[in-house]
Amino acid sequence: MLRAWHHDRDPDRIFGRDSPNSKDGTPTWANHLHMVPSTNPAEEATWLATSRAFDRTSDRLIIYSLDKAAPLKYGMYLLDLLGDPGAHAKAFTGAQAQERREIWEDIAWNHQMGVYSPAHTA
Repeated sequence: MLRAWHHDRDPDRIFGRDSPNSKDGTPTWANHLHMVPSTNPAEEATWLATSRAFDRTSDRLIIYSLDKAAPLKYGMYLLDLLGDPGAHAKAFTGAQAQERREIWEDIAWNHQMGVYSPAHTA
């Protein structure tokens, strides 16, 4: 489904803004993709009424790795699903969030370089 979104540009409006997984938008190996809100009907209605994917944001995220220059080389790798509410806080606030982002970056780098990392298989 994610690969279809990247090629078809979200015909069903399940996905929204696709961003680097950083607080300030600097490039990262891991990215986060906003998903349609699941716990607030008003937010879901606003989401569905918004036509451009870039304008659709939520507090429900997919964290993933994909080499966008060569998306078929290693494919897409799902790193985490963060439900709403609270996904942004889990990803960007506090020491645990910093640790999560470092782990996601390490795994994403290994994925995009084609490196198998036994440390992340447990």
